[in-house]
Amino acid sequence: MVIIPPRKSLTLVEDKDGVAMHGLFVDGKRPLSKVAIREAILDNPNRVRLEDTSLDHEYDGKLSLAPNGNYVFVVPSHRDRRFYGVIKKSNKGIRVI
Repeated sequence: MVIIPPRKSLTLVEDKDGVAMHGLFVDGKRPLSKVAIREAILDNPNRVRLEDTSLDHEYDGKLSLAPNGNYVFVVPSHRDRRFYGVIKKSNKGIRVI
């Protein structure tokens, strides 16, 4: 008999910097690409909202009000994972990787 261990939930997995996964909204909707996220941030960071998807009480709110740091996101949602990325926010600006 082969026992397959359960797959870890990506919403609770932390990256090397210790940042939990976030959901992401642009103008209240799930973005379809990283390009759409970058364009929204360049236009107005208030259009982008981070969603806490973990039990760790990570930041949940407008990107413009988020503290500096790295925010790993999964889009379109933590249940329908099509692509991942990282938003790096610092005093120098905001980057999407």
